[in-house]
Amino acid sequence: MWDVLTHPGSIGKVLADGPTNDPAADLVSLKQGVPLRTSAIRKAGWRWHQGRLFFRLADDTAPISWQSGVWYSARRPAQPLNWPIIVESVEEITGSDRFWVMQHHFQRIRLSADGQSWVIAVPTHDVPLALAAFNSHG
Repeated sequence: MWDVLTHPGSIGKVLADGPTNDPAADLVSLKQGVPLRTSAIRKAGWRWHQGRLFFRLADDTAPISWQSGVWYSARRPAQPLNWPIIVESVEEITGSDRFWVMQHHFQRIRLSADGQSWVIAVPTHDVPLALAAFNSHG
């Protein structure tokens, strides 16, 4: 939604269920150290919380972090995903989680960051970007 608001020309891509940016270009940008972000929904208990993942330079204090909220999230602190980051699985959205997360647009990623378990849902077209970031910072 944020991409559509900041770049109204991308509405056609969103309505066609496509990414607003080129996923291959995002991977190149990540390798060049360009800060990126993607939508992400984090599961805490049985609830899913809207938010986004930030991917920053490797020498930043928190190269990968998750921030909850959509509209007023600038006021909320981001939670870092501390090293080591170990991706356990990438799965389709199934079961009761389909009620909270659109199964055709997101995939679930189970991972551990510094021993803490995380379950997040990332847009399907951004899964390669997230996995590349987790691998490079893990």
